[in-house]
Amino acid sequence: MHIQPLAIDGVFRATPRSKGARRFDWFRADALAPALPPSWYPAVGTVYTALAGQVEGLHCERGHRVVTCVSGRIALVVVDVRVGSATFGRWIPIDLDPINRVTVVIPPDSAWGFQAFTGEAALMALHEEAANGIRIHPEDVDLAIAWPLTVNGASGTALAEVLDLLPEIT
Repeated sequence: MHIQPLAIDGVFRATPRSKGARRFDWFRADALAPALPPSWYPAVGTVYTALAGQVEGLHCERGHRVVTCVSGRIALVVVDVRVGSATFGRWIPIDLDPINRVTVVIPPDSAWGFQAFTGEAALMALHEEAANGIRIHPEDVDLAIAWPLTVNGASGTALAEVLDLLPEIT
């Protein structure tokens, strides 16, 4: 597995080595060790689905997330919402599909979401606990995320309204 740090501290892109036309490891604790804390243990696996144009997220949650696309094609977006971070408000897009087989490690307290390109798409996530964080509106004007398709059915709270609830980097 090849691991590459991305433009937001703690976000990593991992590309697995193929074990044949139909087999690859999308998660390997030993290979992802540089991107995850030694005590990290996935306690929950969640599958998120969306139809073309729909956005799931932006979720801001405690704990690491390890995600990959298992069906369709999606545009994953990770946003740094850690107050005081040098990259606060920066977002990075990552195209995911089951052909490129990319896995993304999302650090705690970063926001993330995805938009489906295809008729139905699914993202699988491993994480430490059930989702229970803040949901930021994916079309927030302060973030100005350039979603690839017109956004359908988005919901969430404006970034400005949740600033006091967001984690601080000290």
